[in-house]
Amino acid sequence: MSQKPDLYVGLVCAAGTDLSEVKQQLKAQLAVVGYKTEEIKVSAAIAEALSIPDHEDDFDRIEALMDGGDKIRDNSEKGSGVASLIVTALRSRRVGDGPSGTAFLIDSLKNPKEMEILERVYGRNFLSVSVFSNEDQRRDILWNRIARSRK
Repeated sequence: MSQKPDLYVGLVCAAGTDLSEVKQQLKAQLAVVGYKTEEIKVSAAIAEALSIPDHEDDFDRIEALMDGGDKIRDNSEKGSGVASLIVTALRSRRVGDGPSGTAFLIDSLKNPKEMEILERVYGRNFLSVSVFSNEDQRRDILWNRIARSRK
């Protein structure tokens, strides 16, 4: 029996958007059609590439990661650096050369260049899912997250 093709699902959202429900629903629906899921955290790839230390304060962590992503984009050809990190992270998680029936959830894309490159690399197997949360909701989520980290 042939294996299902791998899928690459880029979750696109602004900082502070809560993706937990979206990821839970995607995992459930993909499982129904026989897919395993794996999450790829873009922030983890940025932190690893730049050796950004863990921060106890979420504000400092978020700021360091945002600055790090900007730095990588600014210092790479045509702003492609973060997308290259994502492709590297995906390749390191794949098992073997052929399809494995895995849907990789990429959490989260912030720049159109990243989507453009992932579309070029993975073709029809790349899907983008845009998640909207209004500014007040995102600010509340960020404020609460930062406040909890400072207790």
